[in-house]
Amino acid sequence: MCSGVCGLAVIWLASVLDDVPETSKVVMTPVAAEMRQHALSFLQALSDSQRLSAQKSLDDKSRMDWTFFPRVRNGLELADLRDNVAAFASAKALLNCGLSDSGAKIAANIRRLDPREDRGGGVRLGPDRYAITIFGQPSSDARWGWRVEGHHLTLNWTIDGGRVVSVTPMAFGISPFVDQAGEPQALGGDQQAYLDFLGTLDAKTRATAKRDGPMPGEVPDVGKPRPTSGDRVGVRFSELSEATQAAAWKVLDTVYDRLDPELAWMRRASARAQAEDIFFSWSGTGLAFRPNAYRIEGRDFTFDFVNAQDEGNHVHTLYREGGRDFGQEVPSWTRVASGQFFTEGPVWSPPSTLLFSDMRFDGSAGHIVSLNESGKLQRLWSSPKVANGLMFDGAGRLWACLFGHGTLASFAWQEGALVDERTEISGYQGQRFLKTNDLVFDASGGLWFTDPLFGRKAGEQPVMGVYYRRPTGTISLVIEELNRPNGIMLSPNEETLYVLPSSGSSGFAYDITAPGVVANRRAFGQVPGGGDGMTVDAQGNVYLTSGRLRSVVVVNPAGVEIDRIGLPGGPSNVCFGGPANRTLFVTAGDSVYAVPREQPGWIFPGSRPEG
Repeated sequence: MCSGVCGLAVIWLASVLDDVPETSKVVMTPVAAEMRQHALSFLQALSDSQRLSAQKSLDDKSRMDWTFFPRVRNGLELADLRDNVAAFASAKALLNCGLSDSGAKIAANIRRLDPREDRGGGVRLGPDRYAITIFGQPSSDARWGWRVEGHHLTLNWTIDGGRVVSVTPMAFGISPFVDQAGEPQALGGDQQAYLDFLGTLDAKTRATAKRDGPMPGEVPDVGKPRPTSGDRVGVRFSELSEATQAAAWKVLDTVYDRLDPELAWMRRASARAQAEDIFFSWSGTGLAFRPNAYRIEGRDFTFDFVNAQDEGNHVHTLYREGGRDFGQEVPSWTRVASGQFFTEGPVWSPPSTLLFSDMRFDGSAGHIVSLNESGKLQRLWSSPKVANGLMFDGAGRLWACLFGHGTLASFAWQEGALVDERTEISGYQGQRFLKTNDLVFDASGGLWFTDPLFGRKAGEQPVMGVYYRRPTGTISLVIEELNRPNGIMLSPNEETLYVLPSSGSSGFAYDITAPGVVANRRAFGQVPGGGDGMTVDAQGNVYLTSGRLRSVVVVNPAGVEIDRIGLPGGPSNVCFGGPANRTLFVTAGDSVYAVPREQPGWIFPGSRPEG
């Protein structure tokens, strides 16, 4: 007779077979897909009794019962897999998921150096006394999580909708910190970055940053499902000089350097966008390999380093993300850039760079700005010509609507720099354009672009228009009846042209009957007061920006609203990018926001970005 355990195994295996990527409507990000693959392989390789120890429900109370102190572990320890080669191999592969190469090396060193001890009561230490627990069913779209926990190491991951939504709590520790040769065995970079930063501070700033009272003996809130919030003390990152702030970012980067670049990129950018709200404080000696502690605290994260035990030879670190721990709260958007004037024209350059325009309207220079994988903003181009909409062509050149000049230009995008500026389109029928605004390439290399009226000057075009430039260079005026045609986009099959004016109450859709020829105009989507830029996803849904609504309005191919993404500021333009092309980047006011989406954005055949 089949036992109850056997019955559970049959049900579990059936659920695995039903949950394959090909049947899912969600495109998984690479890290989430890797985690799912190794988690499933791990579970499938276990015996029924091992699986009962290794897999718990997502809401099991043990999920938020975490620590990195010695104790009897929940889950299945590596020591329990000595006779199961397949499960052991899958477990080792899973341990590295979500970590960068350097992060995986640190974690491996922590495990390797953990002394073998039996402390009684079932509490054992050693390299194979690290336990894995899978919470829920590893899925391509539903929520699940997993954890590895042992002495001086705990990693907690939550996956939902085919992406990793939480990486915390995340603790790394080491004892002894220093080997017999006097070198750090792990986490030496954390100490060195901290000491380098302290060395850049003048006496007054150093004193301001130092915490009152005794040095903490431990990182705070170990084992708690949410960190406690308190008054942020110390010195603000934004108050530091440029050189000193650069050293401060290197301290925080030691945390993000542990994560896979897919998971680190957004966190770095988000931190740099909130420099005015990040505080650094320290206590202890300020000397290498002596008792020290420091804390970096932002609006939505904390990082603590404490080297208090054994006279400064025992380090604990802990990174938390507030309500995001265990995926308890997942924000609908993340601000990844701030401090600009008026952001516009976002475009993604794989694998990890966002370009956008920072516009000016007073005759001063506007900029094209990059946000790279380190989260740093860099001005690539500055000119009173003022760039607006941006898009790559099929040869990998970046095209820009020069709003302040009434022309379109292109640039070579090479090694993180814009070079070889060329004026591609200077006017139509002998007259300069009004305010070239936005653009999109079709598969043939033809270019659609808009030219609305914003302060017309003598000698410019007599109408506000939508134009088409054939690959041969011939330009035709396609649409002239719209008031302030602004955003422009194609459907994925390139059979429909969408135009979003800056006035009125809707966008418009047109059938494309031939290159540069449209018919059958109809209202498309409701955008009170007009809109701005737009984009499409792989399912053909259209994302319309509305400053009045402070939202991105998502409509299906029939023009029916299916979602609305609220933002702190009025959005001006949008594009897809990020891992698996599943992040919607939104320019709005002085900031840029990142919004995770289930559906990936459409990648146009006529646009081929290159970094």
